[in-house]
Amino acid sequence: FLMETNEKSEVLPGVATSWELSSDGLTWTFTTRKGVKFHDGKEVTTEDVLWTLRHYFGPQAVDYASTQAQIIARFTDRIEQTGPDKVSMTSKQPITYLSILLSQAGPAWKGVLPKREKLQDDADRKAFDKNPIGAGIMKLVDLSPAYSIKFERFDDHYYQPKNGFPEDKRVNFKSLDLLLVPEEATRVAARR
Repeated sequence: FLMETNEKSEVLPGVATSWELSSDGLTWTFTTRKGVKFHDGKEVTTEDVLWTLRHYFGPQAVDYASTQAQIIARFTDRIEQTGPDKVSMTSKQPITYLSILLSQAGPAWKGVLPKREKLQDDADRKAFDKNPIGAGIMKLVDLSPAYSIKFERFDDHYYQPKNGFPEDKRVNFKSLDLLLVPEEATRVAARR
């Protein structure tokens, strides 16, 4: 997430150390935090943030993005790198809820992704879906389609006291196994 939230739903710095909104309400500028790592150990760069915002909210995203992202994409004028660690997103009209959308409280935000050559390519997406890499608190270690998903705690997640944060947002468990039960009656029986 570019931004985090606390128990009061206040938006806090995350992958973005800071952000500002222009006086006309049209341009959000985000400063990228140094030292954040993807699950494969590579550092999250400003170029990754730029690619991610363009992928989710660039004008072309109206053809493939989620409904919420399509709404933002329709209003997006441009997304550009405006400094060595800054990315700016300019819209045609104010998008007042963008900070919430880009935080962990947002309904559609999926987090910063490693940049790829193209903003949208089905072959790239399918390859990435088989081996997804993110920078979140859990990393995918195994996926058995229609059966299970296994995650492992990402110990190098940036949001922890050793990196100057007031709390440790890493989970207190090492692994998480989700078993998928596609048939509704079986899910109901299992819950009972």
